[in-house]
Amino acid sequence: MLLYDGETLARSRRLIETVPAMTRGWNKFAAEMSSRDDRWSEEAREKVALLRERWKRLGGSKLFSLGNEVRELAKQAQNLAYYARMTGSSEAERRVRSLLALLGEEERWVYQSGGGRNSDLWTADIGVYLSAAYDAVRSGCTPQERSAIEDMLYEKAYLPLYEDWLHPVKKIHALDTMGHNWWIVCVSAAGLLILTLGDRVPHGEDALHAVTEGLREWFAYPGNVLQNKQANFGPDGDYVETMGYLDYALGNFFVFETAYRRRTGDETLGELPVLAKIPGVYLETIYRKKTHAEEAERDRAGEVGTFHFGDDGDRRKHAYVWLRLADLTRRGELLGLFADIKGDPAEAAELAFYPEGLEELPPVSDETEGITVLEHSGYGFVRWQSGGQQIVLAVKTGESWNHNHLDAGTFMLTVGGAVYADDSGHCAYSKPLYNGYYRQSAAHNVVLLDGRGQPPALIEEGTKFPGSIPDWLDAPDYKYLLADCVGPYSGLYRRFYRHFLCLEGAMIVIDDLQSEQGGMFEWLLHMPAGLKITTGTAEPSLSIAGSSGEMKVLHPYPRRKEYAKRAGYLHAPPRETGREDEFPEADYAGVRSRSADGRMKFVSAFLLPERGERKTTVRRLEAGESAAYGGQEADRDTAAGKLSGSEKEGGANMAGMLRPGSNPSESVGGAHKVGATDSSAGRIEGDDTRVAGMSYGFEAKMLGEHAASQAEELGAAFGEALSPREDPGEDVQALRLERPDGAIVDVFVNLRADGRVMHENAHAVFGGLETDAFLCTLSYGRDGRLRRATLHNGSYLKLNGRCLFSSLLKASAAISYRGGEVEVGASLSADAWCYFSPVPPEQAAGEAGGGSMTPPEREAYVRQANAAARSASHPSGEADVRFDPLSGLWKRKMPAGRSSFRLPLGASASQPIE
Repeated sequence: MLLYDGETLARSRRLIETVPAMTRGWNKFAAEMSSRDDRWSEEAREKVALLRERWKRLGGSKLFSLGNEVRELAKQAQNLAYYARMTGSSEAERRVRSLLALLGEEERWVYQSGGGRNSDLWTADIGVYLSAAYDAVRSGCTPQERSAIEDMLYEKAYLPLYEDWLHPVKKIHALDTMGHNWWIVCVSAAGLLILTLGDRVPHGEDALHAVTEGLREWFAYPGNVLQNKQANFGPDGDYVETMGYLDYALGNFFVFETAYRRRTGDETLGELPVLAKIPGVYLETIYRKKTHAEEAERDRAGEVGTFHFGDDGDRRKHAYVWLRLADLTRRGELLGLFADIKGDPAEAAELAFYPEGLEELPPVSDETEGITVLEHSGYGFVRWQSGGQQIVLAVKTGESWNHNHLDAGTFMLTVGGAVYADDSGHCAYSKPLYNGYYRQSAAHNVVLLDGRGQPPALIEEGTKFPGSIPDWLDAPDYKYLLADCVGPYSGLYRRFYRHFLCLEGAMIVIDDLQSEQGGMFEWLLHMPAGLKITTGTAEPSLSIAGSSGEMKVLHPYPRRKEYAKRAGYLHAPPRETGREDEFPEADYAGVRSRSADGRMKFVSAFLLPERGERKTTVRRLEAGESAAYGGQEADRDTAAGKLSGSEKEGGANMAGMLRPGSNPSESVGGAHKVGATDSSAGRIEGDDTRVAGMSYGFEAKMLGEHAASQAEELGAAFGEALSPREDPGEDVQALRLERPDGAIVDVFVNLRADGRVMHENAHAVFGGLETDAFLCTLSYGRDGRLRRATLHNGSYLKLNGRCLFSSLLKASAAISYRGGEVEVGASLSADAWCYFSPVPPEQAAGEAGGGSMTPPEREAYVRQANAAARSASHPSGEADVRFDPLSGLWKRKMPAGRSSFRLPLGASASQPIE
């Protein structure tokens, strides 16, 4: 017995007695199987006959419907066979033999024609189900029945599968053509059929060798340049297709692997290194969903959400894969994943594969923070906490081909387990909307140019240059991720880089775009039903109210823009629900802006839901603005208030924002009341704000739901050519986030650093800030003190004349000042010496070793500073952190990739020795 042998049945019985999920699952399963009677068999026969007649009369997709019914009945034969083995029911055995006879009446088990194939996925699945069913009831069949069934399995399943996919002379495909999920599904089925049919297969041992060695090649497949094919798996175990198709690819494989292990004793197929990595991939690509019931009351199933990028499918269909992986790798989290998404085991494969002696563990936590990047498939996942809730950002780049849509750069965002930025997902493949909408770029959160996205031909031809996640940085209360989307948009964009800043209270997305020629850029955002576009304010905003509160999305840049509302669709129910013709409608937003030279920067602020009346706000910072809170009245107890008082009190210019050439300002209560020339600096955080003097070039308006023609007419409203920089002389786009607790974060985008002139430096000045970085931030606490400085793609950052970070190699870096420590984190493309200031610039320069010392004092300071560094960095005394007397900075050689360190600085280490 291959699958339902005595050992498997004994384990199932033990688990039914001891594991509540197995008890519930078996009771429901047994009740369903015992209800299968002659009437059920007759109805099955009638339905097959009806579908066969409809296909012959109407053709087209009706063949799929017939194939799906035959496949489902084959699965029922497997379920009945397992039930018969568990209970000894002769009635169930008879029902299995009846189904074998019925399905054998089909001329062949091929339901997707084309490509010169004599087999397809239906052939493989039907072959696997019926092999398992026949193997379980074989002993009760007459010799005549055995001969007929084995001939049927050999001729309609094994022979076409082996010859199409493996036979060295007759095969028509290579791993490089159909070597994704099709190949492993079909070849695994051929392997199980060999084991089931035994001597009926000529040279069965040789054929079995071809199967097992071919499967090893499939898992190791490296890709093909001329075919635009990527490797099947990356170093992290991530699969090139969607997660749902990873389930499907492994489904027949694990059935064959189990039977092969039992027949031969060879365990090596189940011990392939990549299989040990796949559980981690499954567990990184999920999130904790919003629940409302108390812990003790709620139904466990439904707490885990999946990100439905591409053709993700119904994840419950092959959930037994998670059970087999859980058993092989002893990962209780996979058992928890099954319980959460599928519930109790409800079919033969799930009951037979349920692991014994493994504790069920939660598959995901809503307290986790961090960044996970699956480099091969191009996925990035960022988890952080904001407002007492977990925020999860999922970004997809990678390739666009087959089941991966034209969606490079799209993202989803969940807040407290509820989806706020959505992806349209997919619908049934036979529906016109599948190709007409769901697979197209407009159905995803990307940026179009003149209505165009990725070339539709990529779906069939593959992606020569896939997108990627080349850089990320994880620091305390700060996470950054870069998505390189240029390759999949070749011919449309020269630059398409998405920078994600994940902060307390907000997510900032900076899109750096350059097209082959000027045109109308349109930034798209899909949300669950309920999108609002609010106008009549200083700045229009997008918003959606969800179970975790309201999220607003504003666009400080570009200044000139138009908002459009378009009709779209949400993820459609899977075919198995019987609701495949339902396409949930939901409007999505387009933010449009024209550029004459093809360069565009979208800076988008996602203001996350928060408890309480005070919310995070955002406003632009203008180049001529005062350091004193941009000319607005400031609460003295906020960081902005502290900053606004710093000039009056003789303190450092903490915000790093000077006002060269601006009108004198009047000091009022420690804040600066800005004159008329500063009136363009204003809040843009929400519905109840007004700003005088802002010039957008036009008044934003909301379009009708289906006003596509109106949207096209808007082009003229943008004026003719816009300059590369919307305001003359604008080198930096800056904005300020103000938190309810009084903290602030200033964000700066350096337009000189977008690659427009390769051999010139990208030095930009914004008040007291100097940098060559494309993107940097300054974060201040409620007390007005600098808490963190970050830069991305930069080699230095200076604030008010004080250098905070420097390196010869452009890097991403975060320097955090807190608790008497400096923490430095960096992401580097190669090993590099990084220089940093151990104290923020508001402290006296002498405290950092850069004061006016005599040579003996400096020499003594250097000795003690280096000694302190040795003690702090390595107990062994290895000096990997050193003080540099030439610059007054500390330095450390940091390795390629991502690394960080902390350096505690006590009084003895930060004060020179007399």
